[in-house]
Amino acid sequence: MNPPKILMLNGTCGVGKTTTANALREQYNMAWVHPDGLWDDTPTVDQKELTFRSVKYALDEYQNESIILIDQQFRYEFMLDAFKKFGVKNGKQILLHCSVQEGKARLIERGYHPLMIKELEKWADWL
Repeated sequence: MNPPKILMLNGTCGVGKTTTANALREQYNMAWVHPDGLWDDTPTVDQKELTFRSVKYALDEYQNESIILIDQQFRYEFMLDAFKKFGVKNGKQILLHCSVQEGKARLIERGYHPLMIKELEKWADWL
């Protein structure tokens, strides 16, 4: 059997990563890794470590799947490093984007502080 393909959904908070992952998972019966809550220390772990953990977890838990979705924020280089370390030959990033107004509305609905929303808007512009 061929190793699984990994699709990593990336983007700022509120862009729709989880919504997109749910839709893809349901329509195509894909395995899905959403690291929020997987590990007790997730909020304090740096992005590189979380990317490595997520890829390793996906491969360990879903080795018999054809495609695995991973839904998180990450730097592209971290994904490439994790793929290299764990031997992922067929992996891609899907960078999601939405309008600033739509993303802001989602974050307000989630109770994000206005200063945090402003910082996330800057990051979205950079992406």
